[in-house]
Amino acid sequence: MRLVGHRDEVFAWETAEVAHDILALRAAVREFQRLIAQRVEKLVDFSKRWIQQTRVATG
Repeated sequence: MRLVGHRDEVFAWETAEVAHDILALRAAVREFQRLIAQRVEKLVDFSKRWIQQTRVATG
């Protein structure tokens, strides 16, 4: 009977480790998405400024 309890305990620990890994991966993906969004926003701002400067320069 003790072996069954031990097996259940090991399974519970392994399940917790997998859940932790999944949550860590999800957090990393969210952080990556946030960084990409920031970069895109900076690129859009740069493009808008460049277009405005080009229009002013070509008048």
